[in-house]
Amino acid sequence: GTLRPFQEEIEPLAPVDRWAECVLRVLDMQTARERRRGAHWRNWAPSWLASHRPSRLALPKPPGAPSLVAPARRQVAREDLKKRISTAAIAFRGYDSSNLGRSPELLEHPVYGSIVRSMLENASVLCSDALGEKVDLVARVLAREPSTLSTFVQDIGTVVGMEIAQVRLLEEVFDIPVRQARLSFGHSIGELSALVLGGVYQMEQLLPVPLSLATDCAELTADTTMGILSIHGATLHTEDVEHLCASISRQGHGLIGPSTYLSPYQALLLGQHDTLDLLEQEMPRYLPEGVTLRRRPNHWPPLHTPLVWERNIPNRTAMAMHHISGGDVKPTPPVVSCSTGAASYDEWNSRT
Repeated sequence: GTLRPFQEEIEPLAPVDRWAECVLRVLDMQTARERRRGAHWRNWAPSWLASHRPSRLALPKPPGAPSLVAPARRQVAREDLKKRISTAAIAFRGYDSSNLGRSPELLEHPVYGSIVRSMLENASVLCSDALGEKVDLVARVLAREPSTLSTFVQDIGTVVGMEIAQVRLLEEVFDIPVRQARLSFGHSIGELSALVLGGVYQMEQLLPVPLSLATDCAELTADTTMGILSIHGATLHTEDVEHLCASISRQGHGLIGPSTYLSPYQALLLGQHDTLDLLEQEMPRYLPEGVTLRRRPNHWPPLHTPLVWERNIPNRTAMAMHHISGGDVKPTPPVVSCSTGAASYDEWNSRT
């Protein structure tokens, strides 16, 4: 996530850039009753997904389909943001093929630069420990080095370090009480940043866990292909997708599974070897008529899929979580988990 650099002499909080438009946005929150009735996914998720969904994966909108366009950018004055922070949701991005955004401008800014540099230097130490070699994230950001699978460790450190840096900027430079927000959430590694914001862990406690496993996750990308399942005018049910993927995996030709549900009618799959070909043949048995499959080269580590089982990533993560300190407080603001779909974190379960 990146925030558009603000000029010192300008009082209003300038609009933020691209993904970071989500970082502090006042949402029209649904009531608990509406969520139980299913309105949570229909009404809230599409507006969020549309704001961060990679455009390269989006399909042309069919005639009559509801618009999923993100809200237009607008300037928000500092005092107005302070007053409305209790109705805001803080969103943190995950890993993408491009992770710098406008981070170099924040780092080079005369006011914000010292805070950003401090957070990147802290993350550099953690990355260096994970790789066993010196890592300088400050230099990487200033050089605007691109993200590749070989830099996955550094990219994780950069994403989390920059997200926490932006929280500090809002608190220390703009005097915004970010922790008074109504809730926070994050996609993939962004959920780590949400837990740090909530005071459950410090970055130095939590970030080493994914860093220690990142190289293995990146290596699992070899011989995998990305597939995008899509349907128009209907919902792509997660249970149907998971049953289809399980039926292919148990044939013994490799593992395949959903990595991300891009919207209620679009899912991103990652599969080994020829599993996507087998899946396409079996689609009519498990999915409704009209579902299409598009293939793309895969440039993402297969996180959130069964492929990580091959190197025992879930078990190793669980073991590492039980060897770190912290994790004994309830997050403030509450963290909506992208695993459970609810604000389910308490004083005891952040390690599970």
